[in-house]
Amino acid sequence: MQRIELEHLNKLKDKRVDGIILTSRSNDVEVLQAFNDEGYRLIVCERDLPQGIASVFTKRYEAYREMFKTFQRNGPERIAITVARESQSLKELMRAFHEFYTTDNIVYYRSDAHHFDDGQACALEMFRSQQVPDAIYTHSDDHAAGIITGALSLGYHVGKDFMIVGEDNLTLSQVMEFSTIQLNLDKVGAIAVQTLLKGESQSEGVEAEFIPRNI
Repeated sequence: MQRIELEHLNKLKDKRVDGIILTSRSNDVEVLQAFNDEGYRLIVCERDLPQGIASVFTKRYEAYREMFKTFQRNGPERIAITVARESQSLKELMRAFHEFYTTDNIVYYRSDAHHFDDGQACALEMFRSQQVPDAIYTHSDDHAAGIITGALSLGYHVGKDFMIVGEDNLTLSQVMEFSTIQLNLDKVGAIAVQTLLKGESQSEGVEAEFIPRNI
């Protein structure tokens, strides 16, 4: 992925493109800094970048905080967390988590979970363990649907036996009636394009929204 990303970035030097929006980066920030310092138009959809690199991103912290606050208010104490990889958003997630819980409350954690099938596999692990979670955060609605399906095969029902929160607010989360976090990526994309076309180097965040269902 680093090589492919670099190939696209080099198109800026060859003047084959006027600008690039990176929705997710693979190379070190120093690589991006070098292109930025040379005056190429570059927008990165990530927060906390060095000054001067234009960035547009989703502000997730308050949505995560509202999610964990809702967990705590409704009683869950055994928390499961599944993510696709270590990331800046994971740091925000854990910062919000520690406002309401301690590490001892985490009964299941995976950092390499991606799709529906992974969700089913995770469900079989967590719901067969000695400490069955009563609240689950997962990084996507697709993965959450897999967990719900796997849990159901073992007799556990979302809303009755556990809470779950995905991300993306896909139609899937509405049909299956589980909570999600709306990332407002359409707004992020629109602002990123506008920023690129204007040649600005601003940093702007778009608030995510916690959408509770079946709690």
